[in-house]
Amino acid sequence: AAAPEPEAQALFQRIDTDESGTIEASELIAAFQKRGVEPEDIMVLFNALDGDGNGSISVEEWNEGVRSGVLDRYQQLYVSGAEDAVVVCGFGELGREVCEAFGEEVPHVAFDLNPFRVSAAIISAEHPVIYGDGASRSVLAAAGVFQPRSIVVTYSSVSRRVDAVLRLRQAFPGSPIYVCVHSRSESTAQEETDLYAAGATGVLRETTEVARRFGTLLGCSPESVDQRLGDRLVGASELDFAGPELRGGWENTPFTREELE
Repeated sequence: AAAPEPEAQALFQRIDTDESGTIEASELIAAFQKRGVEPEDIMVLFNALDGDGNGSISVEEWNEGVRSGVLDRYQQLYVSGAEDAVVVCGFGELGREVCEAFGEEVPHVAFDLNPFRVSAAIISAEHPVIYGDGASRSVLAAAGVFQPRSIVVTYSSVSRRVDAVLRLRQAFPGSPIYVCVHSRSESTAQEETDLYAAGATGVLRETTEVARRFGTLLGCSPESVDQRLGDRLVGASELDFAGPELRGGWENTPFTREELE
């Protein structure tokens, strides 16, 4: 059998608190009750995941259940976005940093197509994360988001970033769209040109410092953002912002000219 994805392994181990190698009903109930899910509903989930009916969930049964979308209906019990929430496309390293900076001060909802990341978010109860394409207007509408106050694209793939901006700009012509690019990601001047041509409001680099700036720009106090991000801010790289003022139009962003230069 193929080795499980790191997210799948970490999530399974998080629930398997007695380290027995299987998930018991009591462990699944403990993991989900913090979300306010009733024990009876959790047992329905447990039985759906316990494929052979032996009273415990193996790693293989858990992975197969998550991949097949068994958890999807449970996210709808608690995850929804405010009509004008900030939308975060992608819940990888950079997407998590951005959500962490927002905390509870900025209404936000993240979308990701990795079922294990979404399941981990369901268990952790830290941020609203929904399985789905964050660049799809219908997916956002199903989550209750109809006019996002801002959109943050954090995908690692160059092609996905450009495609997402194109679709989101068409769907939400009045919403600012920012693209976060990890410093380790391959990105070229041509991609930045393509992103602005597609309708991006701004392109930012780095992880923690980007998250910090987004948090403060969208309404969080600098002190609260620093507290949530903690030691990750120590030694953070300088922010490299390729501002749209280079192409005319910086006035349409929430940044000052000094911040863009």
